[in-house]
Amino acid sequence: MVVVQSAELAKEVLQIQDKNFCNRPETAGRKRLSYNGLDIALSPYSNYLKEIKKVLVSNLLSTKNVASFALTRQEEVSRLIQQVSSLSFASKTINLSQLILNYASSNSSRIAFGKRYDDEEVLGSRYYTLLHEAEYMFTAFFYSDYFYLGGCIDKIIGKHSKLEKTFTELDAIYEKIIDDHLQKVKTKSERQDIVDVLLRLMEDTSFPFKLTMNHIKAILLNLISGGANTTTAGVIWTLTELVKNPIPMKRVQEELRKAALNKGCITNVDLSKLEYFKAVIKETFRLHPPAPLLIPRETRPKVLKGLGEIYAGEVFGEFNEYDRE
Repeated sequence: MVVVQSAELAKEVLQIQDKNFCNRPETAGRKRLSYNGLDIALSPYSNYLKEIKKVLVSNLLSTKNVASFALTRQEEVSRLIQQVSSLSFASKTINLSQLILNYASSNSSRIAFGKRYDDEEVLGSRYYTLLHEAEYMFTAFFYSDYFYLGGCIDKIIGKHSKLEKTFTELDAIYEKIIDDHLQKVKTKSERQDIVDVLLRLMEDTSFPFKLTMNHIKAILLNLISGGANTTTAGVIWTLTELVKNPIPMKRVQEELRKAALNKGCITNVDLSKLEYFKAVIKETFRLHPPAPLLIPRETRPKVLKGLGEIYAGEVFGEFNEYDRE
């Protein structure tokens, strides 16, 4: 394993030679929760991954689509502010981390699935706990990943049963989301969310791959867990740094209040004008990146050198010769 920690090497691995370093190591937790690598974040490089990325970008992450959900984001921010205001007025303790996590999850579920699922009884209080448990299982140590017959040890110590329990509960959430979309008939004028698009592709014979329910569930895993915790970490660290530094906080407050003057809120149009605020966000990301350790990557081709077979580490310039589908 090689840790990439310089900007020059990161550019080489993540940009110039991205195609040669874009596989993901397969571990017990990741394999189970991603339905054997059918998602986007943990899937090995393949034509399927390229096609499904195109679908996700064009139907959810394009600039036009992101801009079209401005009202949804504004509604969720207003809801968050109202919750903070109500708790403050009642002189109650405010768990800001939990409230921001609620906001991030509600915002992403409304955009991706067309409704807020954190209030649903079927999910209950387990919704946010499951996000943390899934995150833990992605990085947890399993003996089966490193030792022959290690799966027996995982079962004895209870790691296997915990993984299965997390998988089963997450699967129930996916089933609920998919069933809601199958039962609801949308008119042509209604917005089609990403689940509607994926369900339509299941019946589309022109799509290069035959999608199944497991494909859709695996992609839902990324949509549910992808933005919630990173958004929460980014906001909390920004507020923490501002509390510790009152002078920058005052400058940010003045800039935001000036932008919101006579409007009562900050809109998308205002964001490009908030120069100092953007500088604070960038500095926070530099000091406290929400995901300091990215998902590990695995080299695709292997290079022979001397008597042993090693992964490419110092042959970046010649690496394209070994790239193969």
